[in-house]
Formats: sequence, C-alpha cells, structure tokens
Amino acid sequence: RPQADPARVADLRRREGLSLAAAKARALAEQGQKDEGPALRADLLRLQPKLRAVVLDEFHYLKNPTALRTKLAKKLTKYIESRLALSGTPIVNRPEELLAPLQILDRLDDLGGYTKVRNRYAPLDWHTGRRGAAHLPELHRRLRALCYVRRRKSEVLAELPPIQYTTVPLEIDNRAEYESAARDVVAWLQVGVAKDRAFLASIAALPREAQAERIRERQRDVAYRAMQAEQLVRLNALKRLAARGKLAAAQEWIDTFLESEEKLVAFAHHREIVGAVAERYRAPSITGDTPSPERQAAVDRFQGDPRCALIACNLQAGGVGITLTAASNVALLELPWTPGAVDQAAGRVHRIGQQESVMVWYLVGDRTIDLDIAELIDDKRGTVNALTDGVVAEDGAGSILRALVSRLAGDAPVRAAAEAERQVADLWA
Repeated sequence: RPQADPARVADLRRREGLSLAAAKARALAEQGQKDEGPALRADLLRLQPKLRAVVLDEFHYLKNPTALRTKLAKKLTKYIESRLALSGTPIVNRPEELLAPLQILDRLDDLGGYTKVRNRYAPLDWHTGRRGAAHLPELHRRLRALCYVRRRKSEVLAELPPIQYTTVPLEIDNRAEYESAARDVVAWLQVGVAKDRAFLASIAALPREAQAERIRERQRDVAYRAMQAEQLVRLNALKRLAARGKLAAAQEWIDTFLESEEKLVAFAHHREIVGAVAERYRAPSITGDTPSPERQAAVDRFQGDPRCALIACNLQAGGVGITLTAASNVALLELPWTPGAVDQAAGRVHRIGQQESVMVWYLVGDRTIDLDIAELIDDKRGTVNALTDGVVAEDGAGSILRALVSRLAGDAPVRAAAEAERQVADLWA
C-alpha cells in the first residue's frame, strides 16, 4: 500500500485537528496516490463466510478501538468460532490497550464486561481524565486462568542468552541549534502547563464526576486535540534535531564497532537517518517504502553474505516479521516512545537460531531529550511486566515525565510546577 508522508500527516493533524485516518487520506491525495485499503477490506469481508478459524498475529496493533484495522478485525471475526491472537508485546503502555483485543476474542464479558474491566484495571484519574493501571497482578492471574498463555523466551528457548542493554552517550555537533530549539519547546510547554493548572483550578470545587465530564469535554475539543498533536510534533522535531546532531558521532561509533568484524543491525525512526547510514556503509535497508521483494532480498543479503556487515532499518517497518540472527548486536540510533518497540527491534536478532549473547546499544545524544526518553522507556517497562509476566513493579511514569520536562527546561518555574505537572502528565504522554 502507498505510504503517506509522515511529516505531512503530522502537520495536517496539528494544523487542522484531523484524525489520523483523515490526515493520511489527505496526504495521499496530495501525493497523487490512492489508498487501496477499502478494496482490501472488502475482499477480506467477502471471505468471512468461508472462514472457520482466524489467527491474529501482532494483535497489539488492535489496541485502538477507533482504528480501521481494529474495526475490520471485529467485523471479520464476529461469526468465527475459533480465534487465536499472538503477540510478543500484548500491551505497549497501559491495561486499557487490552480492551479492544479481548472484545475481538469474545473474552471481555467473561471478565465482567467492558465497564467493569475498564474501571477496575484501568481506573480514571480524576485529575486528568485519562486511564491508568491498577490491580495488575490480579488481572494477570485472571487472564492466565481464562485465555492467556505467556511463554517467555527464557522458558521455551533456554539456549538463548539474555539480552543486555547499554547506553552510549554521544556528543552532538549542532549544540547551539538544538539548545535554541529546546528553549522554544520549553517555553511552549510552560504555556501548556500554565493553561492546565488554570483549568484544573477552575474545576477543583466541582464534584469528581463533574470534573471528569469537564475534562472529557476539553479533550474532545478540536483546539485541544490540535494542541496535543502539536506537542508530539514539537517533541519529535527535537528528537530529530538530536538524531541529526549525533549522526556523525554515531557513524564513528559504528566504524569502530565494525572493526570487530561482527555484524550490526541499526534501527532509526526517520528515513533520513536510515538512508544516511545505509548510504555510508553501502548497506541494505528496510523502510516503509521498501517493496516486499526488496525487503526479503535485503534480509537474505544480510543473513547470507559475510561481506554485508550492517543493515539499516526503520523501527516500525523493520521491527516486525523478519529474522536477522546473523547479528547479535542492535544499535538504536533513535529511541521509540515505548518499551514494546525496543523489544520488537531486539527480537529481530534474539530469536531461534541465535547463538551469541545479544547486546542492544542505545546511541543517545548527550544532554538531549534522548537520555530522558531512555529513562521513560525503562519506567514504562514496569507496567508492561506487571501485566504480561505478573511481575510487580512500581509505576513512576509521572515522575519520569516531570523529569523530561525539567531536563528540557532546566529552570525554576517548571520545577516549582511539579505538582501541576503530575496532574497533567498523562495529558502530555
């Protein structure tokens, strides 16, 4: 399927408050391309009467109940008796992400129904109107008893050594540009903090139910949704500046690494970073634009050619569905926002056939947003592990988000607003 330009999609969402689907359709139209999705969906639904069983691979992509993919899965599976869902990362951030998949599997009612499950395990934060996480060990036990089978690699692939993670700080060569942009982002965030504090103060005297309704109304407001999209655009722009600034240092690190004559899988988010790495090392690459035959050819070359020491992959396009066990080292030149995406990237080499200990290298820009994103990823891993593996861990996402803003700001006003930041942390996530 044709791919819409991500920058244009983000711009349309920010400027016009469009939904993701509408923004992608507009961007494709501007590119002179047509989304073939409706025809593909119609073909799938025509197959439905003939199906007796369905297997949903990577089902964590069905977490958003309003997404077209999720709606199609619901229609497709509605009258199919046997349904199996597979995922190495069943949730990415919060228990609420399980509601739509459990509904598709027709297991939500067995747990008490949508409302009861959501209120107990993803309770509403009365300050923010967003849903968090609660009673995770209990939910883990109930899912285990009902429909959930969890097999960790350490249990079924005992020969696989554990993954090791290490952070490599790199100096950026655009320090002045980065710090100027960071100051602008901080100033904008401070305005948002002030607005959130004023809004929370204006509803403080209302009953909790009324507070929640006012917050929901605010979140439905087009201008507010546009502001949230703007926040992500600005933070991603800052990530992109850090990626550009550390690129030369990252390539020097790769040069040194390749002298060891070991193979390396390099992941990044932005196409320009993936392209720059692939061009410098004349390496195969995989992005969202790579056709399936070329994608497989890139994998085969990396796996089978001893002279091919590196492959450059986009985190989303190259993070699933391929095996790259010829390498035991993964370098993340840009960090995603979730631990699940890190695990998916590492999983390309940490799988059947791997004989060596796997090392994941976080190549982060020193004194940039990268360092705080790395902390946020590790912090969110606590919530994910508590549900998927039954491991209880303290959830400190709010403190990490405050640390992110404080690191960017580095001044007293933001640190003094810590309590307000705690209340609106989920709104910023």
